[in-house]
Amino acid sequence: MLAQHAANTIAKSSRRGWRIDKPDDRIGGQRAATAVARPGYRLGGLLMRRLTWLVVTGALAVALSTVAAGPAGAAKGGNSDNAHACQQGGHENRFEAETGNPFKNAGDCASHGAKGGATASLQLATGIYPCDAGECWGTVSGSGLEPRADWTVTNQRGSGTQVASGKVDLNGNVAPTQAKLVCGAGGEPFKVQSLTTAGRPIFLNVNSPCG
Repeated sequence: MLAQHAANTIAKSSRRGWRIDKPDDRIGGQRAATAVARPGYRLGGLLMRRLTWLVVTGALAVALSTVAAGPAGAAKGGNSDNAHACQQGGHENRFEAETGNPFKNAGDCASHGAKGGATASLQLATGIYPCDAGECWGTVSGSGLEPRADWTVTNQRGSGTQVASGKVDLNGNVAPTQAKLVCGAGGEPFKVQSLTTAGRPIFLNVNSPCG
């Protein structure tokens, strides 16, 4: 808009027959010397300074708008990703990182992220796969966890024996890792647990999918 204004100013000068290279140029039938406060003043210098000011101001406005839009765009993208992860039951494996509390529903989960809250996820997926014992189940994964913290899976019947364990990586993630819980071995429900980035304990109880 500023650049267009500058172009319009110059165009008007041309249409009115202004000549801006000499101190005695005419403006609307009057000499330029009568339009300024001191003799020999060059109208060309005035217009050039005005044009320079418009260009510099325009460039500064563009730069400021770009800087302001950067964080806003990033935040919008992050909120969208979080909201998507909360859908279709995703909230059941997600927790408030600050408190360790589970989310009540998808809306509660999405709202927490939209307000700038941090989220942790921890999951014990129930897919069945072959193993040395025949058939096993259970794949652990997570994100937003305390780096290098332990994750464990214990059976909740009897003595609460630990049946699988591992470490959160340096980025706070647990890549999908088979827990190898043997089908038919009992001990359910199984409890998977770890810590959020704020050091808050989180856990889930999961039943075996085996018949």
